[in-house]
Amino acid sequence: MKKTKQNEVPKNMVNLWERLELKAQKGDAVACFVTRLSDIDKELLVMEQPIRISGNLELEPGQQIEVVFNRQDASYTFNAVVVSIDSENDNLTTLQAISDIRRTQRRRFVRIDIVGNITFKVVELDVNKQEILSLEKKGELLNVSAGGILLATSEQLKQNDLVLMNFWLKNSQRLDNILGLIKRLEISEQSESQNDEYLVGVEFITKEKAAEIIPSKLAELLPSGINYFNEALEKLVVQFVYRQQVETRKKSKVNS
Repeated sequence: MKKTKQNEVPKNMVNLWERLELKAQKGDAVACFVTRLSDIDKELLVMEQPIRISGNLELEPGQQIEVVFNRQDASYTFNAVVVSIDSENDNLTTLQAISDIRRTQRRRFVRIDIVGNITFKVVELDVNKQEILSLEKKGELLNVSAGGILLATSEQLKQNDLVLMNFWLKNSQRLDNILGLIKRLEISEQSESQNDEYLVGVEFITKEKAAEIIPSKLAELLPSGINYFNEALEKLVVQFVYRQQVETRKKSKVNS
């Protein structure tokens, strides 16, 4: 039997509590999971229980998988083997890297098309202004992923604007005061109005990331009910995405 090369986890390759995407493949069958890194022990990466977002394959010891994690510039990937799954300890899953890290061209998330209204306020990072939040603006939610959303709006916005968003996940869950960062902005080619309409890509922001962006004096003026991107919010969005994928597959089988 051919031995699998075992790589020691490179320093700074992944960080504790890092969000990881796991891709398992067997023949034509593919399954994707999301998890977080709970511990690093020399050659081993210990994950909290992976949450399935697509596919029907199960993770099992000895299985080779692709691991993806995101940075601001791009996604990075490496190959790993599943060492063990501790069913008596919340399915903690241990991996071992078997390849070097590789950079891909862009961040990758499973996205689900979703139509609905969205309202948002821009966070004004100007210490000379009396009000930190702009007037409420409106847009249309186009899709959602575990990393953020895409919306369409005629409002004037700028890249790197911070926004507080309110929207529904397809009438299943109301999300209020979700903090996001505008990562991309482009004019929609399908606008039917005389005014320009923009496609806006917004990334969900963690409390730690917000602390790097927002001066402490201004942070004190934010609403007390602000929702940063955390484990609970990620799990909520991931589960929503998974349910929508299941519904889509069911409909495709009925129509085939």
